[in-house]
Amino acid sequence: TDNTHRLRIFPQVEETGDYIIFMAQQENTLGKSALYQLVNANGQSHSVFKEYNSVFRRGWGQLSPVPVHFDAGQTTGYIEISGSDGIETRLSVDAFRLQKVDRLDNPIAPTFKYARITNYQTKEIELAWYPSLEGDITGYRLYMSADGRSWNEPLVSESELGQAISSYSLNYEGVGTTAYFRLVSVDTNAVEVEGVEPEPLLSEPSDIYGVGLIESSRNLIVDNFDRLASWTKSSHPFVRSHGDALDANKYGFDSCTETVVQNGEIDLNSYDLVLYFCGDDSRSDEALAAADQQRLLTYLENGGNLFISGSELGYDFDATTSEELARSRNFLKASYKGDLSGSNRVLGSAGTAFDGLDFIYGTVNSEDTYLEDFPDYISPLGGSSIALSYDNLRTAAIQYDGPYNNSPNNAKLIYIAFTFETIVDPVDRSALMGSAMQFFDLPTSVALNNDGAVPKTFELAQNYPNPFNPTTTIHYAIPAHANNSVVKVEVFNTRGQRVNVLVHKNQAAGNYSVAWNSKGQSGNKVASGIYVYRLKVGDFVESRKMTLLK
Repeated sequence: TDNTHRLRIFPQVEETGDYIIFMAQQENTLGKSALYQLVNANGQSHSVFKEYNSVFRRGWGQLSPVPVHFDAGQTTGYIEISGSDGIETRLSVDAFRLQKVDRLDNPIAPTFKYARITNYQTKEIELAWYPSLEGDITGYRLYMSADGRSWNEPLVSESELGQAISSYSLNYEGVGTTAYFRLVSVDTNAVEVEGVEPEPLLSEPSDIYGVGLIESSRNLIVDNFDRLASWTKSSHPFVRSHGDALDANKYGFDSCTETVVQNGEIDLNSYDLVLYFCGDDSRSDEALAAADQQRLLTYLENGGNLFISGSELGYDFDATTSEELARSRNFLKASYKGDLSGSNRVLGSAGTAFDGLDFIYGTVNSEDTYLEDFPDYISPLGGSSIALSYDNLRTAAIQYDGPYNNSPNNAKLIYIAFTFETIVDPVDRSALMGSAMQFFDLPTSVALNNDGAVPKTFELAQNYPNPFNPTTTIHYAIPAHANNSVVKVEVFNTRGQRVNVLVHKNQAAGNYSVAWNSKGQSGNKVASGIYVYRLKVGDFVESRKMTLLK
C-alpha cells in the first residue's frame, strides 16, 4: 500500500495507566514493513517503522519502544498503521497485547528525532524529539556539550520544556565547531528525603545527537543502531563517533534517527552525503529495514553519496526473502560471504583513497566502543571494488562509483562490513573518514567567521596527527583576496627534494584539508623521518615540519 491507507486500533483498557504494546503475526510477511503511530490518551504520538521479521512471527514481539498511556474506557489513544509516501509498505494486523507497567518506575529516556543546523551564519540549531507517551511526565531537561563528554547543568529545564514540548531552537554561542545534546525525561513522582528538596525521578540520558558547525558539503549522520548486546548501555554516543571524525577533517554535519528517514520527515536528497550506521543490529533487530533500503536506493538513484557500516547487514539479508536479498545486493554492491571475518585488523587497499590505512577495531569496551565479535566479510558485486581488507585478505569494505538501476545520475557508495564506531583509536577513525571524504570528493569546509565572512588571512595549520603513521591531515585557509587562485600544497624531504604534490588547482576562498598517506609521487611508501609540507598561493609561501614514524 501507499500512504493513503490507514488503520486505527483503539485499545480498551480496564485500568488507566502506561502500557507496553506487543504484536504477533501468523502470516509470514518477512521483508515487508509499515509505519506505526502510537498515540496516547493525551494525543501525543511516537512514530516507529516496524518490519515484520521473525520477532513477530507466531510470537509476541515488542512493538512500542516506550510505554503508552491509555485511560480506562478511553477513545483518544490508538495505534495507527499506515503506509509512507514514496515507498512500498504492507499493512498486516493479527494480534496486539498490552502489558501494564509500574508508574513509580523511572521514566524512559526520550528519543531524538534530529539535530540540524538551520543557519550557519547565526549558528542556529534546531532540535526535535518524540515526546514521552507516559502519563506521569513533567517535561524534559536538555543538556549541551561542546565535546559530547563533559556535561554540566541543563541548558533548559522541565519548567520550559514541558510534557507537550517536542522541539527547541538555539543560537550556539560556543567557540568550538561541534555541539552535542542529550535529553532526560522528568517524572511527576519524586524521591523525598527529610531536610532535602524532593528530587523527581529521572530517566537515563538519551542517545547523544549533535551538529558540526563547519559549513561544508551537507552531511547527515543517520542513527540506525538499536541493539543491546555487545553494547550494553541503555543509550549510545555513536553519532559523536562519526561527528568527531567528520569534524577532524573539517566537515560539518546534522544527525537524525532512522525513523524520520523512513517516514520521509527528513529528505535524504537534501544532503550531499549520508552516513548510515547500523552497528551490530542483526536479524531480530532489523539491521536495515525495507523502508530504509527503499529510501537509500532512491537517494542513490538520484546521484547521492552513501557511507554505510554494519557488522550484520550481510548476515541479516542472507536469511530474508529472495526479493529483499536481490534488492540489498543491488544497492550495497556486495555479496555476503560469512559472519565471522576472523580478524580485527583492517588494511587499506592499494591504489585507493584508503591506501596506507592500518587499524584495529572491536577489541575494546569503553565509553566510545564495544567488542565486535561477529563482523561480516563480503565480496564486490555489480561493478564495485575492494576498499578495505582484513589482514587475512578477506574483504572488509567495498567502494562503488557509478549509476544505479539505469539512472543517468552517478552515485558513490562505501559499504563497511564491520562497525565504524568500534575502531579503537579515534585518530584511526578520523583517518578512515578522511580517506572516505577523498573518495566522495565533496567540497571541503568553507567555515565562516562569526561575522559571516570567509577567512581574512592565509593559514597553514600543524598537521594532525603528528607524529603519524601512515596518514595525516593538513588544514589550510585561503582568504577572500586570494579567491580562485592557484593553490599548491607540496611535501619535501629535509634535502629539499619534492616528495609529492597534494594539491595543485584553483580554489575558492575558504578552509580546506588534504590528507597525505606517506607515499611519494610514484606511489611507493617513503622512509620514516622528518618532512616539510608547504602551502604556496601566488607570492604567499608557508612551510611546516611533520614527522613520519614507522
